[in-house]
Amino acid sequence: GTVISEMSILTAAHCFINKTFNLTHNDVLIKIAEHDLSDPNDGVYLTACGTTPHPDYSNATRFDMDFFIVKLCSPIVFNKTMSPVCIPPIQTNGNEYENLVHTTMGWGDTDP
Repeated sequence: GTVISEMSILTAAHCFINKTFNLTHNDVLIKIAEHDLSDPNDGVYLTACGTTPHPDYSNATRFDMDFFIVKLCSPIVFNKTMSPVCIPPIQTNGNEYENLVHTTMGWGDTDP
């Protein structure tokens, strides 16, 4: 997932909802700021207190509206190793980012 605010993680709905399971916040333990997988003490564990899938997400279409918000029980204290994703400022006309090349990164299946 991606830290989008001190209280919210954006992730993919298909990681929580599929044909065999439907996870809730009770099933989730979040770890952020892990930079060294070989160090068991690296990173910070957070507890989820709520989850919200995109209202139009459907497992049948799998990747359409594949968004899911995890709400944290306590805020992340940002520092040099923990910070939210950089999101562009609010657009004044609503189209400043149209027809531009964009790069996205993340985990997951890329097959249609």
